[in-house]
Amino acid sequence: MGGGKARFSGLILFSFLSALTCSGGQISDPSGPGLFLSGKAVYDWHDETRDRALPTSIWYPARPDGTADRSHAPYPLILFSHGSGGNRDNYTFITAHLATHGFVVAACDHQGNVGLEQFIPAEPYMAIKRPQDLSFILDRILESAEGGDQLLSGLIDPERVGAAGHSFGGYTTLVLAGASPKVDEFHQLCNGPSPTTGCGFLDFPDQIPEQADHRIRAGLTLAPALNELWGENMHGAGSVAIPIMIMGGNTDLLVPRPELEELYPALPSNPKFYVQVIGGGHDGFTDAGNLGGSLGPERMWEIVRTYAVAFFLVYLAGEKGYQKYLTPDSAAAFGGSPADFDFFRDPE
Repeated sequence: MGGGKARFSGLILFSFLSALTCSGGQISDPSGPGLFLSGKAVYDWHDETRDRALPTSIWYPARPDGTADRSHAPYPLILFSHGSGGNRDNYTFITAHLATHGFVVAACDHQGNVGLEQFIPAEPYMAIKRPQDLSFILDRILESAEGGDQLLSGLIDPERVGAAGHSFGGYTTLVLAGASPKVDEFHQLCNGPSPTTGCGFLDFPDQIPEQADHRIRAGLTLAPALNELWGENMHGAGSVAIPIMIMGGNTDLLVPRPELEELYPALPSNPKFYVQVIGGGHDGFTDAGNLGGSLGPERMWEIVRTYAVAFFLVYLAGEKGYQKYLTPDSAAAFGGSPADFDFFRDPE
């Protein structure tokens, strides 16, 4: 297990003006900044068992001097997985934002699938390595917290851990949540008349290890890719065992709307939620802005933040007052236009 000393990367200054106090039954607008500032630290961790460098960024509730605000600690922890060719710092519009609402968020680079590495033949067994990366990072965070790490000690509640990810990171999140890749069916697809993009991108060992991490209590998937790995009728997604939210964009050419509309009913109701952003493109779920989509990036991010924060506050932090945002008429709850998105939920 490789060690890594934290490097503090400064403070993200969010305005407090739009934040309401949580006392007296009031709740803050999940699309706006929460009660805290957002600080960031970097750990250079290395998984010696698998010889994988896993540099990790951690966002946390902070005070104006950049130190952790422990006034409401311990906080829930969310592990975030970037998309193929992305990196851990491509999603600050949501990772830093979650920290202002009382979450610690950790994102690592998935070695072999970062930046230009996506244009090289995929590192062997990447679909296996990615979930293992996040489980390793979770181990290191909890060990560091127990070992007296200056930042992490006393900061995190190990009983309230969630996962989130974009594209290939959405697949990663579903695996951690209990979804089971159907490799035999995937190989049959690839050897048939209609192979998919994933056929030239992925390979698998002879035996697929158990990859669900039962410490994960809730999962958010942003335009989850590689859904052909769930097999016919996506039945491999039926073993997800935690509350799950899917988000997609109807102008996403990489993960088109019909694909997610097939995935959603395959998931069990633990419960489950589905948000489809009208005019949202694949990159609308990144800091790059809504490239390829017709909706303005700020509005796109507002929708993602609203539902992501409300989902995790309810199903990870136990703040039931945010249930009002997880309803079909939720557009009225945050002043949005229902023309910008479709929302679906299955009851618990």
